[in-house]
Amino acid sequence: MNKSDLKIPLTKINEDISYGYLKKYNLPKKYITIHSGCDKGVGIMKLWSKEKWQELIVLLRERDIEVIQVGTSSEVDFEGIQKVEVSNFTDLAYILKLSKLHVDNEGGLVHLAHAVETKSVVLFGATNPTLYGYSDNINLYKNSCSTCWWKVSKWSSKCMKGNKSCINLDELTVLEVLTAIEKNYNEKDFN
Repeated sequence: MNKSDLKIPLTKINEDISYGYLKKYNLPKKYITIHSGCDKGVGIMKLWSKEKWQELIVLLRERDIEVIQVGTSSEVDFEGIQKVEVSNFTDLAYILKLSKLHVDNEGGLVHLAHAVETKSVVLFGATNPTLYGYSDNINLYKNSCSTCWWKVSKWSSKCMKGNKSCINLDELTVLEVLTAIEKNYNEKDFN
């Protein structure tokens, strides 16, 4: 089985189901989801900085793009957007399914978004996009430093070269991510 073949068979999205999830979580009709990673401070070699996420959010809001943050209560909060904390896997899958686009560091929610056929803009740092990227996603990666994924035991929290953060993510600009979002935002349509 090819990794791109894995799909989660959700009930076909129809108007009633869509309305139910939008109402349950007070979501706008058209939105993108973001997920900034994992618990605060964990896995910093895979995480784009909070400052860059916040700048991106401001620019998206200026363009009237509704942004919904999905995650848990232990994750970083951002100003100016709604955070939906979902503990139910099915609900999370539907929220991603209804999203026009998902934006995230490489990780679990990118794989879930792919499984429910929602395109993602994926920010790669310490992990290799050749191994973990899907061809139908927009995989953003700066090859300034070779990926350190499992080359050292603490690869996700400590740079093997002594850097405080991942150079590949540091060099990925807000403008590059914004451009990828704008090019793909209107691609998915349920009407």
